[in-house]
Amino acid sequence: MNRVERPARPGPRSRIVHIGLPKTGTSAVQRSMFAAREALAEHGVVSVARNHHPYRAARAAAGEPLPFLREEGERDWRQLSGDFARSVAPVTYLSAESLAGAPEERVRAIVEDLGGDLQVVVTLRALAPLLRSRWQASIIKGGRRSLENWLQVVLAPGASGLERWSVPAVLDRWGPVVGEDRLLFVVPDPADPEDLLRHFEALLGVPEHTLAPPDWDNRGMPFTVYEMLRQFNAAQAEQGVEDEVRAARLRHQVMRSVRAVPGLSAAPVPVPRWAAEEANTVAQGWIERLRHSSATVAGDVGALLVDPAPLPERVAQPASISVRDAGQLAHAMHRSGVVQADRDARAGEPRGEGLGLRDLSGLLRRRLARRSAR
Repeated sequence: MNRVERPARPGPRSRIVHIGLPKTGTSAVQRSMFAAREALAEHGVVSVARNHHPYRAARAAAGEPLPFLREEGERDWRQLSGDFARSVAPVTYLSAESLAGAPEERVRAIVEDLGGDLQVVVTLRALAPLLRSRWQASIIKGGRRSLENWLQVVLAPGASGLERWSVPAVLDRWGPVVGEDRLLFVVPDPADPEDLLRHFEALLGVPEHTLAPPDWDNRGMPFTVYEMLRQFNAAQAEQGVEDEVRAARLRHQVMRSVRAVPGLSAAPVPVPRWAAEEANTVAQGWIERLRHSSATVAGDVGALLVDPAPLPERVAQPASISVRDAGQLAHAMHRSGVVQADRDARAGEPRGEGLGLRDLSGLLRRRLARRSAR
């Protein structure tokens, strides 16, 4: 392992691909860079993506295209990778965290599509809070497991979910293709919210503060909100709701609305002590693997560990919510339904009031048929 305080300035014709890991500040970096794209271009840094995160294209490249959008995703990837391969900018940059989970055969295809000679950047953070963020994301996507149960499953020996998005997985899948010495792992200072941006400025060779924190609220919500959504997901499953696309949209609309609610009084999601201890054991294995690799690490790998002593031994799911917060969340749910209904109306579809499950399923099938015919 080659340890540095900051990434080295890029050489001529640098080709940089940032692949995550998920929940390590990738969205903040992507949004900051997209907002600063004109300033970056003045310094010779060009991002080939047409939005902050080419999610559909990256999923297709990794071999996991979005449902019903395979052709669109593959088309987007061909265009994106072609633009990257043909770029003659001093620094060409692409960020897509979905690429981190690609199997080795897909990694080889990705590198070939991008033209080879890449520097691959992987962002890291302490595993214990990262797992909390992943549980929160699982609830937004429709998950129904409690925090404790989810952690038990993910931290079980040999669990594939954690292993797939890990330092050893990146070394094993990307190292043989691009070379371990072309892998850069960035570990920002957890006490400095902007340290990750300073690392990327050094990586791109631009002045400090070229990148600013995004004007975007991606903070975690209170534990009670995630429990409410978890119960909502469970109720949908129990009632056999078939319109999963619509349900997913509603969940995302709810989260957007809830983030706009000022002063929710509930506490954030805690990490149980036992899980932090297990996560530290896993993270220590990551650190040892890095130390025996030829990859470069920018930052302190010790930041991948946390002190479990102040954490609660166990965590119980919330059983109640304040009347004030309940009213705010009810308003957020109502607002989300109105937003979705307005979108349906603009698309020329019925709003859905009074429709039964069979009618809603038919509505979904018609939408998917039109989408696949595009």
